[in-house]
Amino acid sequence: MSKYKLTLNKSDNTSNSFEFEIPDEEGTYELWFQKEGFGSILVGDVTVDGKENIYNLKLGMSDGREVDAGTFTTPITYQTVTFVSNNTSYGTVSQQSIKVPYGSTISVSGNTVTINGVIITATEVRDTAQYDYAFSHWSQVSEPITSDREIWANFTRTVKNYTVTFGATNFNYGSVSQTSLTVPYGATYSINDNKITVNGTTITATAATDTAQYDYSFSSWGETVANGTITGDRSFTAIFKRATRTHRVSFVSSNTSYGTVSQSHINVPYGTTWSTSGSTLTINGTSITAEPTADTAQYDYSFSGWSVSSGTITDATTITANFARSTRIYRVSFVSNNTAYGTVSQSYVDAPYGSSISASGNKLTINGTTITATATADTSTYDYYFSSWSSTSGTITGETTITARFYRDTIVTCDGCGQTGYHYCSYCGEYHYADDECEISSGGGWDGSSLYCPNCGNTWTESDAKYNPCIYDGICPCCG
Repeated sequence: MSKYKLTLNKSDNTSNSFEFEIPDEEGTYELWFQKEGFGSILVGDVTVDGKENIYNLKLGMSDGREVDAGTFTTPITYQTVTFVSNNTSYGTVSQQSIKVPYGSTISVSGNTVTINGVIITATEVRDTAQYDYAFSHWSQVSEPITSDREIWANFTRTVKNYTVTFGATNFNYGSVSQTSLTVPYGATYSINDNKITVNGTTITATAATDTAQYDYSFSSWGETVANGTITGDRSFTAIFKRATRTHRVSFVSSNTSYGTVSQSHINVPYGTTWSTSGSTLTINGTSITAEPTADTAQYDYSFSGWSVSSGTITDATTITANFARSTRIYRVSFVSNNTAYGTVSQSYVDAPYGSSISASGNKLTINGTTITATATADTSTYDYYFSSWSSTSGTITGETTITARFYRDTIVTCDGCGQTGYHYCSYCGEYHYADDECEISSGGGWDGSSLYCPNCGNTWTESDAKYNPCIYDGICPCCG
C-alpha cells in the first residue's frame, strides 16, 4: 500500500491534512472522502497501472465554484522478471529473478540482458572431453515489461570432435593412406595388422618398395591394445623397419671335372666387399678356396683365376673359379743298346700323353718326329746291324725310354770260296754263312751276286739278300 497525504489550505492560512492509502497492485480504485456525520463523498476513480498517474483534486463550493484541493500521484508498480536456463546441465544465469518497474525496456548483447540497469549473464558450463557447451540466444525478450515475465537463456550441447592423426616413424620407410581424420568423441578404433579402422574409415600402412640395398617392412601401430575409443585428439604411428638386404653370393667351378670350390654359397649384406689372393677369395670374413683336380697321368689341372677379382655386393652374384686342363707332356728318350754298335738320331722328344708310336725298319715316329737308328759302319773285323726297336707301337702314357737294338757279327771267311757272311759259295754251290762248313756241290742258285728263280722268273740281287737271308740259302723269297 502507498500512503498519500492530502492537504487543504484555507483562506485564513490554516490547513487541514488527510492521509489515505492506495494499493500498489494494478487496478482501478474509487476514492471517497468521508465527512463525519455526512457520510462519504465519491471523489472519483483512481487507476494504478504501473505508471505515475497524477490526479488533481478539486472541491465544489456551494456557490458553484471549484477550489483546487491538491494533487496526488499513483505509485509505479513493479513486475517480476524471472531468468530461466533451458537446461541447467548446459548453462546457468547469473540471477534468478528481479523486480523492475512497469514498462522497463530490455537490452540484449550476446549472452547478457540488461533491464533497468541490472545485467543478467548467461554462462555455459565448462566443456568436457565429450561435449562442447555454448550459449545460443535469449527468448521472451520483447519489450517493454508490462507484466511478470520469464526470460529464457538457451544453451546448446554438441558432441566434441577430435582430430586423429596418422604418422610414420620414417616416411622414407613407408607411408599411410591418410594422415588425419576428424571423428566424434566415443568413436571406436580397431587394429588389424597394417590396417587401422577409425569410425568406419580404414587407414592402411604400406612399407616402401624394397630396393637392392634395403628390405622395408611394416612392424606395428605401436599400440598395446587392438581396440579402443577416441576420447581426445589422438595420434597413431605406423612403425616401419628397414633392414639391409642379404644377397646370396654363389661360387661355381668353370668345370667341376677340372676343379671345385670349398663352399657353394654365402649370404652377405648389401655393400659387402670381396677380394682375392691367388686361389683364395675372401668375403665378409669367410675364405673360399678354389681347388684344382688332382693331376692324372694324362692331364695337369690348374686354377687360372676368378671371374671377378674384387668388388661390392649389390645383388645376387655368382663368382666363377676358372680352372684349366692341359695334356701332360712326357719325355720319350731314345737310347742305343750299345753305342759302339749304333746310334739314334735324337736323344729324346717331348710328346703329349696319348701320342702314338709307330716304327718302320730303323725309323721310329712319335708325334710327327722321326728318329733314325743307324748301325756303326762295318769294319774289317765286324759287321754292324740294326736289329729292332724295344717298342714299335702303342701310346705315350708316361716317361718312356725306347731302345734301338744293334748287334755285330765277327767277320768269318768261307773255307771254300773265302767270302764272308751269308753268301753263295762258288766252291760248294750253296748259300751259307762263312762260318758254316763248306761242301762241294754241283747245285746252282746263288752265284755270289744274284739268284735266278726258274719258277717265278725273279732275279734277286745282293742288296735284296741283305734283308732276306733266304736268298743266301738258294731259296726264292717269292715262291720258296
